[in-house]
Amino acid sequence: MEKAERVFRYKNLEKRFTIFRWVLLIIISPISFSISEYTENNHYLILAVLIYCIYNLFVTIAAYSKKNRFSSILETTIYADVLLISILLFIRGGMRSDVFFLYFLIISYNGAKFGYKGTISSIIQTVIYFSISAFMFTPQDVFSFNRYIIRISYIVMTSYVIYQVNKIVYESYNREKQAKCLAMKDFLTNLPNRLSLSECSAGNQKFEEFGQTFSIVMFDVDDFKQINDSNGHIYGDSVLVKLATIISNNISSNDFACRFGGEEFVIIFANSDIKKATTKANKIRVEFKKEYSLSDKITLSGGISEYNHSYSMIENINDADKKMYIAKKTGKDKIVG
Repeated sequence: MEKAERVFRYKNLEKRFTIFRWVLLIIISPISFSISEYTENNHYLILAVLIYCIYNLFVTIAAYSKKNRFSSILETTIYADVLLISILLFIRGGMRSDVFFLYFLIISYNGAKFGYKGTISSIIQTVIYFSISAFMFTPQDVFSFNRYIIRISYIVMTSYVIYQVNKIVYESYNREKQAKCLAMKDFLTNLPNRLSLSECSAGNQKFEEFGQTFSIVMFDVDDFKQINDSNGHIYGDSVLVKLATIISNNISSNDFACRFGGEEFVIIFANSDIKKATTKANKIRVEFKKEYSLSDKITLSGGISEYNHSYSMIENINDADKKMYIAKKTGKDKIVG
């Protein structure tokens, strides 16, 4: 799960950075090469650009793929980008090439993507590769030790500023993310709330990614108003918390559950047709009933709708809601599919 979260976090950043790579390769590079005075090693340069294009093609596929194709390549960019920029630097004449300015972008990018570890890794790689280029690939009549020290100083000092900016942006992003999560969580049950369901189901994208049939269950606690009137709202709240706990314990990481409102809960069972979803829903209903079988005999009613791709998410939920009311009208403590 941790790796999947990392890949998801990388994707949004990669989508933007792959655009920069294509602009660099297709537009900026040909223009700069055509006006450059350095014409030697052009055949190596063309080969390097071709390799960079193939590499960026795979990264682009990985960044935009819904099926996580080539996703492992997203974690190798911390090394590949620095190496490929260094190869261009070697070919363009070492220290006399201004390609070294691209290192600042790479350091910034890896810092945003991998945090301080990415920043430090990029700095170390940059210093090593640039030093090799300065001492081994710079023509003797161009080499200047003072110029080398100045460029290394630029790289190290500017990287600190880059790291601090990335840190501030990352902290701001985390605060925004936490605030958004709190806004989408039900304060009583700690399940997602109805707003979270609306957010996740926008365009049905989250659920379409399941790739197979899935079903929606609408649960409602039977006679909940009477429970509140007889035992008080604090007791009623404890019933909802208990139901939320049972639901959480009976769904997988691919499923989605939320408190829809009041005593109503919605579950979306991934990869489940109506028969399979009915079995899962009945397990929750029976477990909840057993919890109160010796005291108040509190029960659940539920309706199930197998997702119809011709309708919106809310229309499918309304179908499950109608079936739930049929269950209530025909005796309660049952699941209608």
